[in-house]
Amino acid sequence: MTPYMILILLSLLHSSLGSSDTCEKIDGDCPDSCSDAGYLGSENFNAIIPITPFHPSFIPPSHSAQKRINSNSPVQSTSNVLTGLHTTLYYFCCYTPSEKSSILNSLHSMSWSGFNVSYDTFGCNLDHDNETIYLHSMPIDQTLYFNLARRIEKVIEGTGAHVVERETLFHMTLARVGVDYPVDDVVEEFLEDDFEVGSLEVDWFYIDGEVYRSKSG
Repeated sequence: MTPYMILILLSLLHSSLGSSDTCEKIDGDCPDSCSDAGYLGSENFNAIIPITPFHPSFIPPSHSAQKRINSNSPVQSTSNVLTGLHTTLYYFCCYTPSEKSSILNSLHSMSWSGFNVSYDTFGCNLDHDNETIYLHSMPIDQTLYFNLARRIEKVIEGTGAHVVERETLFHMTLARVGVDYPVDDVVEEFLEDDFEVGSLEVDWFYIDGEVYRSKSG
């Protein structure tokens, strides 16, 4: 076999395995090991914005998107569009029980106003294991979400605890696929079609089942 033929075969193999070059390369903001990162605490917890079933208008377009994702290649799993669609507002990383308690108490006093967000684009990110890729609906304009994250960080700072800044883009996961899935092609298809799920008012979130409302919520 000539070197030229080998190059052709390698190119074909690479294209058949799929590509995820367009994806964000982080999943969440917490380190894999709190102790290795130098933190005393080990408690990770999340602030969640539930989307379904509270915003039923998101269900039909999300279900349609999942069918389209499934039609391209087998997937690992899909999110429950009836009850499981959500956005993680904040990843709290590596706290002691006392730090967690202080943060949660302070969040109840946090002053913030509700805002409207449109989930009007499509994206993806690579999991920590480098084997799973998440396919998302997400907002093009993430400013208001990041503004609220920065406000949460101010609350954490006020308790004297460490702050792990929110860096991951805000998203609503629709499906999980393997590295052999044609991610780049599928993302491009959704973007070319101006994919949009809908808009919602963000005026509350929950942590460990406890609700935290905006002053307008």
